[in-house]
Amino acid sequence: MARIKYAGIISEASGSVGSATFQKSLYGNTLRSKPVSHKSGTASQLYCRALMMQCQYEWRALDSATRIQWDQFIAFSGQHIKADRGVLMSGHSLFLKYNFLRLLQRLAILTTPIYLSAPAWPSLTTISYNGGASWMLFNANLDTLQVYCTLKLSYKRLPSQAYSAQGLRYIYPSSITGYYIWLNGGYSSVFGAQFAVNDILHYQIQFWSRIAPILSSIQTGIITISV
Repeated sequence: MARIKYAGIISEASGSVGSATFQKSLYGNTLRSKPVSHKSGTASQLYCRALMMQCQYEWRALDSATRIQWDQFIAFSGQHIKADRGVLMSGHSLFLKYNFLRLLQRLAILTTPIYLSAPAWPSLTTISYNGGASWMLFNANLDTLQVYCTLKLSYKRLPSQAYSAQGLRYIYPSSITGYYIWLNGGYSSVFGAQFAVNDILHYQIQFWSRIAPILSSIQTGIITISV
């Protein structure tokens, strides 16, 4: 650690230079090495970063005419940023967000937007567990040729806990049929154990069209596992 004395030309210094940073303390000004973070992220975080990088590479490979189509699609769909419903997304942001969700479900990237009106998005009714099988029931048919969903669930939570997105993990369904999403081993493979009847979970679901870059709002909530 070096102690710094200022002359008439330089009276104060702050910020960083290379691998060092200036710091003020009770004992004067010092120059010390920047702390090095050894946290590279969990396996899930690294996987998501890799998918986002893939989306970025695909965007860069698009020609200017196709990029303009993504910008023009925003005027049709009216999709807005998360923080402000009055501010529309950019075509670039929509491309990244939509195709990231597609890659999560192991689908190919959609390079050219297709114009399609938003379908009626289903809503979660119950999550059940019985005889080793676990499933989610929705209030509408899940036509997998038209609609997909990205699902996050938590581990068991206390009844007194308010909803929190912290600790939610992506869950990959074993299958989707009719009104049902079958979880089975999808949950236990992430958390290392299966939930049980009367457990309380927090969830986050977002539906999106498989055909066009249209996304639903994010559904969140607290649910008790039933039989």
